[in-house]
Amino acid sequence: MTVEAAFPRIRAGQRLTADVLGARNIILVEQSEDVTITEDDSLHDSDLVIPGMAGAVYKYELYVSYSAVREADSGSALVGSWDVPSGTAVNRFTTSFPVSPDTGLNTGNAVIMRRPANTTLQLMGGTDASSPPVNFHSAYDRGTILLGGTAGDVTWRFGANQDVAAETILRGGANHTRLLYSRIA
Repeated sequence: MTVEAAFPRIRAGQRLTADVLGARNIILVEQSEDVTITEDDSLHDSDLVIPGMAGAVYKYELYVSYSAVREADSGSALVGSWDVPSGTAVNRFTTSFPVSPDTGLNTGNAVIMRRPANTTLQLMGGTDASSPPVNFHSAYDRGTILLGGTAGDVTWRFGANQDVAAETILRGGANHTRLLYSRIA
């Protein structure tokens, strides 16, 4: 299926506006600071927000930086999913570290690659044996977001996999968790 662009074709002599020229620019959004979760398994809003327009289609790439304790040691892992307006479809392709890794930080290991639904949690495991965790891990979530007839913010939410005493940290600041997105239709 081909989706026809929602933007007018630019013709010679046509008046250009900032909206038309900027519509397909890639936007960078960064998590401003580290967020540590301890003994809390509820989801929290991140700084990663796409201000969605009704009927628009967005392409996104989410790069998650985090630290977590091994599942076998504490039950902790970072989890994430999208909070979207009604009628929104998110086609996700995710890659993350296994929740119960078989090996250490710098040794080859299995990864989880899947296509979760909008609100299905993406599990992102860690390798630390003690809390607070110090190893940095990466997870990826990329795909498209198709907003229905309702405009609204599309927000990435995160939390700890379980309510445990071990710390789980979403890494923020420069060169850490970030979202790239652009409107494609």
